[in-house]
Amino acid sequence: MLRRALVCLIVLIGFSLSVTYSEEKMRLAILPFSNVSESTDFGWLSTGIPESLTFSLSSIHNISLVERIQLESILEEQELSLSDLADESSAVSVGNLSGADTLLVGSFQITGNRVLIALRFTDVSSGEVLTDKTLRIEGELEEIFTLYKNLSYGIIEKFQVQITPAEIVRLEDQSEITESLKAYEYFTLGKNQYYKESEEGYEEAAGYLQKAVAEDNEFGLAYAYLSLSYQKMALLRGQSGRGGYSEYVEKASEYIIPAREYGEGIAQVHKILAEVLYLKGDVIQAGRDVQKSLYLNPMDVETWLIKWRIKGKGNPEHPDLLRALSLDPESAEIHITLGKAYARKSFFPEALFHFTKAFDRDPRNIALHYGFAEVYQDMG
Repeated sequence: MLRRALVCLIVLIGFSLSVTYSEEKMRLAILPFSNVSESTDFGWLSTGIPESLTFSLSSIHNISLVERIQLESILEEQELSLSDLADESSAVSVGNLSGADTLLVGSFQITGNRVLIALRFTDVSSGEVLTDKTLRIEGELEEIFTLYKNLSYGIIEKFQVQITPAEIVRLEDQSEITESLKAYEYFTLGKNQYYKESEEGYEEAAGYLQKAVAEDNEFGLAYAYLSLSYQKMALLRGQSGRGGYSEYVEKASEYIIPAREYGEGIAQVHKILAEVLYLKGDVIQAGRDVQKSLYLNPMDVETWLIKWRIKGKGNPEHPDLLRALSLDPESAEIHITLGKAYARKSFFPEALFHFTKAFDRDPRNIALHYGFAEVYQDMG
């Protein structure tokens, strides 16, 4: 407790940060980083760095982060590669489509056992590079999580983001997810596959995550994603009528235990366990985990959505769903969820309103197009 109090005091003095919430949020899109090293051995950091920064900053109320899935959808739709993002106009186009007001484009360079990370910010509305906000940090690869934490504080300071002592404590507590760089590499590669949202992707993710926990057998977050990957595979097998459902459910259950043991007190672990348990039908334990996750990080939009699925009974005006919307009014996922909920109650104008809002942010979302089709069919 004393350490946390000192951390809060030092950061508050060092950065001169307010402890109240602002009415205006910074909406930030963090794009994949460019590898400017001579070697491609650490290419996985292209997604590992933005993923970790997103993880760190997700607990800050006054920073709203564009979802990774939405960004990847935009990059695919615009047929843009990492090299294309070096062009300012292409990057700004991505920012506009994502609804961000600020764009973070970064790069990293590995030399020996040291890493240099550079961050460049662009104002999306003007297309102007914010030269006074540029950040650079260098250090040992083995200390990369400390570098991430310092970059997070740097972003907060540069943009004068108001932050509370509780948020500082959360940022400190989730700054390091593993002590093994190799485990972190496998974890990042696994997450890359997981985001493909396909049976093959989940299977590949599980393979990498198995390697991650082999490198660090106390890696709670990796165990949690292992459990979720197997549970998602089980659902897909069950929906298709193919075999393997029971086997994957059993594997998902197997990894809940080490995830809970080694991930205790990590908000994201409890969030993932809540989703796994909800999918398994254990709504009581799922409710406990989602509540604990929100206690640890009340600013996480996805956790409020999971809580709504567990307890909201499909009500589009349930406080949990409205809380998620208030935290991220531009989220395509939230508007799709609201659209579906209103459609089930035959409130078609409201459903179309939210589907249209989602379309503005993620026009290629398959679930969104199904939602539109079902509403128009039901309307006759």
